[in-house]
Amino acid sequence: MRPDRSTPKKPERRKDKDWMVQGSTILCVLAWMLSFFALLVIDLAAPTQANMFTHLMGGQERVTWNEAFILLAYIMLVLSVISCVTSLTFNVMRMKRSHDKLKISVLVINVLTIAGFIFFTFNFVDILF
Repeated sequence: MRPDRSTPKKPERRKDKDWMVQGSTILCVLAWMLSFFALLVIDLAAPTQANMFTHLMGGQERVTWNEAFILLAYIMLVLSVISCVTSLTFNVMRMKRSHDKLKISVLVINVLTIAGFIFFTFNFVDILF
């Protein structure tokens, strides 16, 4: 057998998670939370439909989107996109060793948030701008 002639492995100097890993994790969690709350706000902004309870309580149905909630959801999505891109940047900058991996959660939230942002921008362009 031939001895392994590859370069010797450098000793692992990383003891604990550094600020980039912690920052990436915090930004990813923030992006997930902002996206979730943006979905809740979009649900609150949607027009209401008349049902039995609306008629019994004498309430009125809203036939248009609530513009204040739409703007709030848009701001949340913008912050979520910024958080996602920053988290992905931290994660990519940190990948210097062979055992460093890209977090799946960061990729998933990036794709979902950017797709939601584009969809939201095109569907509510008349309200937003």
